[in-house]
Amino acid sequence: MKPQQMESGWIVAIVAVLGLVAQLIAGLWRLANLKTEVFDAVARLREELQVGFSGLRSEREKRVRETENRVREMEEKLEIRCREIEDLTIRETKMHGDAMGALRQKISDVELEAIKIFVRRDSFMEIIERMSSEIKAHRAEMIAALNARQAEFAARSDRLEIKLDKILEEGRPGPLQR
Repeated sequence: MKPQQMESGWIVAIVAVLGLVAQLIAGLWRLANLKTEVFDAVARLREELQVGFSGLRSEREKRVRETENRVREMEEKLEIRCREIEDLTIRETKMHGDAMGALRQKISDVELEAIKIFVRRDSFMEIIERMSSEIKAHRAEMIAALNARQAEFAARSDRLEIKLDKILEEGRPGPLQR
């Protein structure tokens, strides 16, 4: 081989090696830029997710507060209803208590009149027994009416309890879960 050809072979090899080195440097440069772009994209996504999650978190907290307020309102309404039932029970008890007192007084009056009117003991005892049976019948009627009221109050209480259970089953937190 001629020295000139040898030199041109070395030049070609050096140019080829330099070309490869230049391509390697360009590739590394692109990778470095790509790495920066990936990190920037990840940072942007992280920021977007944080904004999205904070929006979801605030929406959830808002719904929890609304649910707590509704439960609180329902508890207040339930408390008012309980007070109304208690007042009604007291009123009914007083009314029946007054009626019982009036019946006792009437019985005493009738007994005194009966003593005056009836001389015979047998007819007097018969009237007392009839009055006692009538009083028992009236008493049974009053007890039945009172039991009906109590059953009505129990039914209302059961319906309220079912409604509260449904609210709790729907995932709304109750007052003890706050």
